[in-house]
Amino acid sequence: MDVLTELLMHGSLTASQISLFTGKDESKVQKSILSLLKAGFLLENGNGDDAIWEAKTLSEIEQKDLLNPKQVRYLRSVVMLDEVENLRIMKYTGLKGIRKVYLEVLNEAITNGDTIYAFESNRKKSDLDATFLDKYAKKRIRNKVRASVIAPKNESDTQYKREYEGKYTEVKLVDDLSLDVNVNIVGDLVMTFSLNPPEGTLRRSKAEADTWRSIFMTIWKSE
Repeated sequence: MDVLTELLMHGSLTASQISLFTGKDESKVQKSILSLLKAGFLLENGNGDDAIWEAKTLSEIEQKDLLNPKQVRYLRSVVMLDEVENLRIMKYTGLKGIRKVYLEVLNEAITNGDTIYAFESNRKKSDLDATFLDKYAKKRIRNKVRASVIAPKNESDTQYKREYEGKYTEVKLVDDLSLDVNVNIVGDLVMTFSLNPPEGTLRRSKAEADTWRSIFMTIWKSE
């Protein structure tokens, strides 16, 4: 189900990209792709290693009547598609889900070489587990992914700036900034999450991503 879920959310991916997003060996991804293709769930563009795979819409997949009720409920719970606007949205709940959203954003940045723009409060995201956040930051820096972060000017975010700012990390601390939701933008992906309740979404929308980036840069360039 991981392969189908990623394709439903991202729209179209190569086998190597699916492997990166799911953490599965590419040979296993290829087997899943062939199974999904045989079931009539996928469309193929190109050939061989350069083939780009695209999932049919969730409604089309359901009409095949090949998924059991539990699988259908799962796909409905994590993937919501707006076919009119061509928006693709994945929703997660719980801390484990939010961590997965973070990794989705990072994998997208690694794959495409994009900068991550983030509105973040280190104090607000502390419940995610310091060990996970530290590993995430080190993986990002190891893969030379740049991040520009706007954060409230408080003790915890000042400490974050002191520890992580460097060649691949820029942090701007802003007075009187209140963030109840953290936002990450990379390419045409927008990730948001809150911790009360713990839930996050990952949306693929160029218009929304461009709007958030414009807001980010306006604040970044201000005094």
